[in-house]
Amino acid sequence: MPSPAVAGILSANFIEARHHTDHPDGDIAESNQAFQLEKQGDPSLPYYMLVHPESGEVFGTFSGFALTTKAFTDFLEAGVAKSAQKKVAVVE
Repeated sequence: MPSPAVAGILSANFIEARHHTDHPDGDIAESNQAFQLEKQGDPSLPYYMLVHPESGEVFGTFSGFALTTKAFTDFLEAGVAKSAQKKVAVVE
């Protein structure tokens, strides 16, 4: 469960989408791993991307765990500022 600060930003500005690279179905896992490497060039987990749902443009990335709530909210807010559209997908 995200902190209230993160949850507020997410619910107001984002549509959540997840790509599990450890999915029990090997074909899905391989497809998601390929997507992650293509879009991110980084196999780190967790890895967050802010992606425009129609154009596929990546507005921001965040690799690894956030040590502070502020670090993660700063990442989300920067993505919102870069997006001309209010809703972008979060791919985890």
